[in-house]
Amino acid sequence: MTAVRGPGRARARIGRNRAEPVVVRSSHDRRPLRTVRKAAIFGLRGRAAPPRLQDGRASTPYRHQGATTYPRLPVTAWAVLGLLSFRDGRTGYDLKKWADASLRFFYWSPAISQIYAELRRLEELGLVTSRRSGPEEPRAKRRYTITADGRDALTAWAEGTHDCGPPVLKHPLVLRVWLGHLAVPGTLRTLVERHRDRTRAALRDVREALAGVGAAPEGDFPRVALGWSERQHLAELELAEAMLADLERLRCGPPDGNRRALDGRGGAGPPAPRRQHPQDAPTHG
Repeated sequence: MTAVRGPGRARARIGRNRAEPVVVRSSHDRRPLRTVRKAAIFGLRGRAAPPRLQDGRASTPYRHQGATTYPRLPVTAWAVLGLLSFRDGRTGYDLKKWADASLRFFYWSPAISQIYAELRRLEELGLVTSRRSGPEEPRAKRRYTITADGRDALTAWAEGTHDCGPPVLKHPLVLRVWLGHLAVPGTLRTLVERHRDRTRAALRDVREALAGVGAAPEGDFPRVALGWSERQHLAELELAEAMLADLERLRCGPPDGNRRALDGRGGAGPPAPRRQHPQDAPTHG
């Protein structure tokens, strides 16, 4: 990490392989830059940084005057830590396979490189530990285990009452349909049918994941999450069928409409006069 000093402030840049916050220190703050950076990681602006252990790591969680403060982490880091809360002693590759079979159905599956980056971050904060495999294994592997502090921090995050925020919806297919007046004839229906087939395949994967959860108590809540994903895929199939019906109605519409034909034959009639919606009426100043 490098520090760039300017008039009245010092800024800590994000390291190449370490996702650290950008820290700005006031000219009145006489604390070392490393102390300010640690305080930002733990969300402790204006307080002293967490004490350091004998091996040089910052202790987590940070306890001060009866209050416990946990580090600020991106949601993906909590997801990786959550995977370890079910099964200890897993490699990054194991976590990636499990994320592909669970997380991707309702959140997303991080890339293997991002999983390892989050594991390094979590280990630096003392939330996980790792050990290399012995000579008995043909290939050296590093296995990760959640620590007691890591489980406490994850529990505090999972029990938090802060608003999770609305789900982010980015539907490339619907965007293409929205621009259907510019599409090549016949393309939209093909795209929707392809999306429907892909959704059916994903639904089969969800149901396989549901069947693999098992009856153990630790699988109760993953079963609820995957059950939601199953219903979401069923709803997506219903929406796809409804969209195909809408496109068919447009294809069979009056030939003098101002939309392109959707049956693959191409051609469009003369544009029809646009019906003005009451909300589109001009306002008089």
